[in-house]
Amino acid sequence: MKNKILGREARSRSEIRRYVLTFAALLLVAAVLQTTVLARGRWFGIVPDLTFAVVVCLAYFCGAETGTICGIAGGFLIEALGGHGVAVLPLVYLFLGYVVGFLTQKQPKRLTLYAITGAATLPVHAVVTVFYTLVTYHKLTGYTFTHILLPETGALVILFACLYFPLGKLAAWVQR
Repeated sequence: MKNKILGREARSRSEIRRYVLTFAALLLVAAVLQTTVLARGRWFGIVPDLTFAVVVCLAYFCGAETGTICGIAGGFLIEALGGHGVAVLPLVYLFLGYVVGFLTQKQPKRLTLYAITGAATLPVHAVVTVFYTLVTYHKLTGYTFTHILLPETGALVILFACLYFPLGKLAAWVQR
């Protein structure tokens, strides 16, 4: 009898545990690092969105089901640990995880497609950043774009580049 977890067949319960615990630990570490270490550093005045990058990477390498579940879990972790008053991130991460996973799950995993996928998610992140800026400061200025959006976009590009190989290997190890 086969078990199904996160959209894939598992031969044993230990395989299910490995799959779930690996991704849960990865999301928890990313959320904790983002809300503690990266938030304290504030490079260029921003906090890089590590959890966003991890959700996109996992959706890219593992498919729509994994992307959806990791997206909502990552969003809830950031909202819970970050102390935001508006709970929009779980829905955004859920949507993004599903769309990225759905559009790329049948495609061969190449660096070029990953770069295109990462670039396509940047406008979604920019819209969420503008939304949070409006909720927090009630206005948009040139400062918002030069000191918040541009550094966050640059940080996400760097995170996407740094996470490609490690998360690709991790996803391959978990799915074997």
